[in-house]
Amino acid sequence: MAGWTSTTVFRFMKSTDAGQNWQSVEVSHTEQPFCVNGLWMIDDLVGWICGDSFGLYKTIDGGNTWTDMSNCPGIRNNSSNLLRIKFTSPEIGYILSSGDLKKTINGGNTWTTIKANQVEAGEGGFRGFDVAGETIILSAIRYNVNDLSNCYVSQDAGQTWQLSFVDRGDFSYNMKIASPSTFYASIGNRRELYRSIDGGATWSLFLNSPNGGTVSKLSWTNNTLYVVSGYNGIIHILKINNGWQEVISLGNIIVHGFDFKGNRGITCGDDGSIATFADTTVDNNDPIIPVTPSPELICYPNPFRGSTNVKFNQIDNSPTTVAIYNTRGQLVRTLIKNQKLSPGEHIIAWDGKNNSC
Repeated sequence: MAGWTSTTVFRFMKSTDAGQNWQSVEVSHTEQPFCVNGLWMIDDLVGWICGDSFGLYKTIDGGNTWTDMSNCPGIRNNSSNLLRIKFTSPEIGYILSSGDLKKTINGGNTWTTIKANQVEAGEGGFRGFDVAGETIILSAIRYNVNDLSNCYVSQDAGQTWQLSFVDRGDFSYNMKIASPSTFYASIGNRRELYRSIDGGATWSLFLNSPNGGTVSKLSWTNNTLYVVSGYNGIIHILKINNGWQEVISLGNIIVHGFDFKGNRGITCGDDGSIATFADTTVDNNDPIIPVTPSPELICYPNPFRGSTNVKFNQIDNSPTTVAIYNTRGQLVRTLIKNQKLSPGEHIIAWDGKNNSC
């Protein structure tokens, strides 16, 4: 782990026993105070860090010493701030800056810009990035309603790009590739998890977060998606297991870094805290029912005691079903099923009971 320092020396934290013990290694960066934005270990010995002011360093001894690689061909062009770094093999790696995407095919000795002309960063620049095999996904930040709010997908290691909108109303930078066709994204610090199952051609709201919490950083391992979620001022690690399932509650911190490998996870917080934990949950076999967004549907009062009203606008006379689900996506109560309703506003009362009451 590495972060920001107000001096020209930054501290690199290293653990070789799954986070039980840590040692500190200091690295000099002569140009100016340095913020480390990205870190990637290829194996136990070889790794990279990137950051502001063209900062790019390589280690070949497990982080004990670092070599300045910021003058490698291709690094000092288009943007001075390097944001994310990831290698898919010892030879092939990618760096995302605020203005472009760089690639190496020779272990980091030289870098080329692979961002095609049709990929525009927008006013805020690029922020989100993930790569798996030849599949790459990146997203642009949005500052105002007139700026770009989109992401781009490449299925051929950056030779060609497809424009992909997760949500036109906000920007997405927490993105995770599950397979060449399945991607997940969270939108800023909103309460929704989005999914694409067609390689980014279309996106849909997949799940709302439990208890009205936010959804932020994502990690994918062992065919499981892990999510950082915050509600009531407390950070929780959740996973998608036929609905939301809590792995651990971490307390009142702001998580800056998060990853999961196998059944072990790790986070680092803005207060300097480092948390390591294992996923000891038991699989939930209940069926998962993804949500379908409906901006025209509201409930009042909310919260409620005794009963509440579900109000929605019927736009045509097609069959309509209104049902209540819990935060795990499980059916609680069906209020109406496949009824043809006249276009216009409808209000249905719910007494808070389930289908068996």
